[in-house]
Amino acid sequence: FERQHAKEQDQSYRDLTDGEAGVTPETQTRLHVGTRRDQAVLLVHGFAASPWEFATVASELQERGYTTLSPLIEGFGSTPAVANKIAARGGYQIWSTNVRAHFEVLAANYPKVAVVGVSMGSALSLELLQAPSAVKIASISLLSPLLKYPNAFINFIAGLGGIFRDTVPLAELYRFSQARD
Repeated sequence: FERQHAKEQDQSYRDLTDGEAGVTPETQTRLHVGTRRDQAVLLVHGFAASPWEFATVASELQERGYTTLSPLIEGFGSTPAVANKIAARGGYQIWSTNVRAHFEVLAANYPKVAVVGVSMGSALSLELLQAPSAVKIASISLLSPLLKYPNAFINFIAGLGGIFRDTVPLAELYRFSQARD
């Protein structure tokens, strides 16, 4: 599935840019099959990023025997021209469908799937709760989620909450992940 998907995605990107930009080995979808058969982990990158964003996290999970899948969300990992053309064709719906397809592959092969999303990937991860195989979701972890509340007052209160919660110094974040994107 992943090899075929990577080839199709690369060809799609080349078609959208008249051969100028494709998917690089660093940014392509990453699948690692682990030794544990009880649970896999889907890692969903953020806006304008790529699977490279989760390279360190994926490596840690793989050392613990987990299968990890970090899909390259359609339109990202190449050039702004590709992202803009995908966005013009359907943007968020295309991204959501793309993430759901990757989730369903894991759900078809594992009894439980943990989902981790960062930024825009958090919103896409939450949408998986409506997937046909949502019953297989073991957990959803949202990192730096971009969530909007329907009420201005709640948005204000949520913003104030950000002042008081624990934060991680930039030096620690850098130590955790040295991703280039």
